[in-house]
Amino acid sequence: MKSLTFFFSVLPFLVTNLLLSTGAASGETHEDFVECLKRNIEYRDPYSIVKVLYTPNDPSYSTVLQSSIWNRRFNTSSTPKPLVIVTPVDASQIQASIACSKQHGMQLRVRSGGHDFEGLSYVAAADPFVVVDLRNLRSVTVDARKRKAWVQAGAIIGELYHAIANKTDTLGFAAGMCPTVGIGGLFSGGGFGMLMRKYGTAADNIVDAYLVDARGRILDRASMGEDVFWAIRGGGGNTFGVVVAWKVDLLPVPSTVTVFNVSRSLASENATELVHRWQHVAHKMSKDIIIRVSMKRTHADFFALYLGGVDSLLRLMKNGFPELGLARADCIKMSWAQSVLYFAGIPWNTPLDILLNRTQPSVLNVKGKSDFVQLPIPESGLQKIWKVIQDADPASDASLQFQPWGGRMYEISESSLPFPHRAGNIYHAEPLVFWDEDGSEAAQRNLGWIRRLHATLTPYVSNNPRASYAGYRDLDLGPNSPGQLPSYKQARIWGIKYFKNNFDKCESGSSSGRERTKVSASALAAEEIGPPVNSGSPLRRWWLGLNPSVVVSNSIGGGVQGKCSGVAPLLGGAWRGKQGGDNDWQRRWRRHLVAETKQNEGDSATTAADRVQLDRCRWSPAEATSVATLTSSGGLGGGGGLRQRPRQRRKEKEKKRKEEAEVASRGFTVAVVSGKKEEEDDGEGEGNRDDGCRGGRERIGKGRRK
Repeated sequence: MKSLTFFFSVLPFLVTNLLLSTGAASGETHEDFVECLKRNIEYRDPYSIVKVLYTPNDPSYSTVLQSSIWNRRFNTSSTPKPLVIVTPVDASQIQASIACSKQHGMQLRVRSGGHDFEGLSYVAAADPFVVVDLRNLRSVTVDARKRKAWVQAGAIIGELYHAIANKTDTLGFAAGMCPTVGIGGLFSGGGFGMLMRKYGTAADNIVDAYLVDARGRILDRASMGEDVFWAIRGGGGNTFGVVVAWKVDLLPVPSTVTVFNVSRSLASENATELVHRWQHVAHKMSKDIIIRVSMKRTHADFFALYLGGVDSLLRLMKNGFPELGLARADCIKMSWAQSVLYFAGIPWNTPLDILLNRTQPSVLNVKGKSDFVQLPIPESGLQKIWKVIQDADPASDASLQFQPWGGRMYEISESSLPFPHRAGNIYHAEPLVFWDEDGSEAAQRNLGWIRRLHATLTPYVSNNPRASYAGYRDLDLGPNSPGQLPSYKQARIWGIKYFKNNFDKCESGSSSGRERTKVSASALAAEEIGPPVNSGSPLRRWWLGLNPSVVVSNSIGGGVQGKCSGVAPLLGGAWRGKQGGDNDWQRRWRRHLVAETKQNEGDSATTAADRVQLDRCRWSPAEATSVATLTSSGGLGGGGGLRQRPRQRRKEKEKKRKEEAEVASRGFTVAVVSGKKEEEDDGEGEGNRDDGCRGGRERIGKGRRK
């Protein structure tokens, strides 16, 4: 199982106003922070056609900030605004953002799609803070033959679905129904979807990732270790670093699926009885069908996806849920990709390119909550619930959504991932309200309603703890105290609800008696900022540098831990150099690697095997040492770690010319970094050298820029 040394770092992901131990930054520090970002991002690439940094003085600042705000509650004049918005185009700019944030005591938020119910991907109570918006990191590369895909964390679900549909109509993925939800946030929380009864959550189908950790290292699954890899799949956002890209298993689906959406009136069609019956059967039916329910003021909607044809669906419903009275005329055949449009409320025969649209026609105020039901609610209880729904503001869109469990969700243990909600639950309940009227009066009216519905559900949902889904973050469950580091006791109030026993394992520091990983034991030991537990606890070590004041949940990494994995295509459009020479990202990474190697040589972290691997990939410490020097800290950022003096730059240019001559004679170019390198054919050839230092040309996709 997994060491909870690192898992305690889920603790801070609801901290909306936690400061670094250095305290609030002064105006001078604000300016220094912005200058640090400019020095390490803009000045490093002055000819880039892509703008990366936005401050309130920029004309485009408000447009960029609001472009991924899907909850108008957090888009008011009084909503705290970031000091800077960073829209990185490659991983080095994420590394610089982390380094500068740590040096200047800035809280950092990472935004993928901006659908957080509490706006925590772009709002922080502590001032100042910075938003890293991953909008430019949205490449998706699909390998239909291997049934794998790499997707960058800034992509939206629709872009992933579109890329799959462009390759095949017999593969899909178990993500959500809203195409504009960001991949980074969905995967970090677990990820519900219409395929979950067949294949589990989105997180259950992640097989690799690239993470930028608190030290700026780029880590894949092998180098981050299984404990950290476990944690990023469902441990919540704003937690373990910045996930830049995810590798997922693609899932078989039939070329034709069947859907239906039928409404049953509360007054004349026995909607209460039907919902009551649904509770007894929906979680027991075939894995190939999922039937969801939406309770509204006057009726209940039953909508379903079936991985098969109409005839077999009708037989299944006749045997399993005849009370619904499903007719052939209610059923529609379509491709799986078209069903994505159907459940998103888009006409299903619309061209699939609409999935690439990252905007919504309207943005409303919204509040959602989350519960898990373990026993059917009696009809009398459903009647009470319906009465509360009918009392909602007539101008609001209020509902209670039910999603059935069972199938694959019962086959996966609750400790397999941080997401623990498995066997024992029959469905998930989601109170939800949208409203258009702005102002505090309308907000209090609607927030008061959803809290009353939440209270009405209390006797009928899970307890000890009353479980909730971390992907639907809810500050009503218990935020940490403003301006204070959270204690374990304080965080447990909400942590146990999101993670159940996976949170309790923090007390022992181990979930199965297995030793803690090298990453959790040593890699972050230099970034201590004050853990939320006793100073002698092993839980300190994953707290180090991993609270929201430092980084947020999204990832990739490197150092000397890698094995020549070929990361660059996944780290963004960093391919600035011509063939035969290193690009800017590669040079920066070399310098970082040199610093890591120097720093580690004295404590045996760089092993002989590491040096052999580096040399094998033409990244030997000796060769790299002559390229440049960093600050004495050996890190990426701050005062001048990425900037070289003129003499150093001249030496680097001379070194580069020699390397180009050598590379040209060998017939390939250095093309990547992650502790290893990828070799690319000189010219337009499609093959890669099969000598263990290959990367993955097939992964370049949209990530490659000329």
